[in-house]
Amino acid sequence: MLIPALLFVLSCASGNGTGAHDHAGHEHTHTAGHEDHEHGEEGHDHDGHNHDHDGHTHDGEAHNHDEGHDHDGHSHGPAGDTHKDGDHKGITFNPVMAEKLGFEMSKAVTKPIREVVRTSGQIVPAQGDESVVSASASGIVSFTARRLADGVAVTKGETLMVITSDDMSSDNYPELYRSAKAAYEKAEGDYKRAEELAADNIVSAKELAAIKADYMQAKARMETLSRNIAAKGKRIVAPIGGYIASLQVREGEYVASGAPLMTVSRNRRLQLRADVAGRDFAKLGDVSSARFVTPYDGKTHDVSVMGGRLLAGGRSTDGGFFVPVTFEFDNDGSLIPGSYVDVYLTGSEKRDALTVPVGSLVEEQGAYSVFIKIGPEEFEKIYVKPGVSDGVDVEIVAGLEEGAEVVSKGAYYVKLAGVSSSVPAHSHSH
Repeated sequence: MLIPALLFVLSCASGNGTGAHDHAGHEHTHTAGHEDHEHGEEGHDHDGHNHDHDGHTHDGEAHNHDEGHDHDGHSHGPAGDTHKDGDHKGITFNPVMAEKLGFEMSKAVTKPIREVVRTSGQIVPAQGDESVVSASASGIVSFTARRLADGVAVTKGETLMVITSDDMSSDNYPELYRSAKAAYEKAEGDYKRAEELAADNIVSAKELAAIKADYMQAKARMETLSRNIAAKGKRIVAPIGGYIASLQVREGEYVASGAPLMTVSRNRRLQLRADVAGRDFAKLGDVSSARFVTPYDGKTHDVSVMGGRLLAGGRSTDGGFFVPVTFEFDNDGSLIPGSYVDVYLTGSEKRDALTVPVGSLVEEQGAYSVFIKIGPEEFEKIYVKPGVSDGVDVEIVAGLEEGAEVVSKGAYYVKLAGVSSSVPAHSHSH
């Protein structure tokens, strides 16, 4: 009895090997120790069709359904679809969403591009376009009914604040004014009497000149103290019209005479100060204009179209390793003095080069790429080698053909769509 049973088990093991069934992504392996079901052909072959449960294999055509939902070779992601057909890898972007995000397309074209020196710089007010308001008396700062802050517009001659000192034992401005007025009135009387006596030769010409000098000094002091006098102190007025660029005191704060209170700027003319590395000094001879990019809005501004001019070409260093180059130009109202910007100093024209707008480039850990349009709603990522840039266009040295249509605005969103589409689907492995 034992020998036939052993032979039966061995025959089953050699005939079937291992029976494997893949159910819903879970792998179950039945060894020779388990009962193996065989129906005509191994693996349930009915009428020439090979059926693999939940793997759905029919006549060699495989349909794999998992949590990534890969249908017909297309992998669908939440932001865009990545298609793989062996010829290209494309990213599908909804045209309605692209329009809402402000997508713009541009063609790669060959045109002259200027040699540039790229550096950093700062936008500062032009000389004579701003004025520092200082305290003309010591005392406590008291704002008028109008509250002051950076950016508040002011008009020339407007009272901005009052420095009060009427209850102070020293530096009492109202008391100083009253004393100066009394001294002036006394000096005026002395001078008039001296003139009458001089007519009768009682007072010499030398004595009359000395009395007149005392009178003139007393008059000047009284007029100075009387300028912008207030009941309890001294009024501080705006010397020019413009806006408050920097408020340096708070209400209720004590200030000494001569201390800076605020800076008022007309904001009509600005300067761009670029700091150029010493190694680029030889290139400055060809520099005639500049473009700069403001970080808060990403816009590129051209000094040459803003009434600008080269103010100082930089013939010496600033005491360090940089050579200052200064431009002056009109403020179009969109610039914030004090901002640090990326600067492109432009010089002579370069040879013709294949160019795309600077917004087309996408940088990833030192590698640069652009997205080209390969279909009505489909884009492809192409790696390129950039050359020089003038702040508006960038030269493409390799990786792109002329006439290719690239995403010049919104490339970052296409990049995100591609990243989200390539995230691997969730799977279970047991």
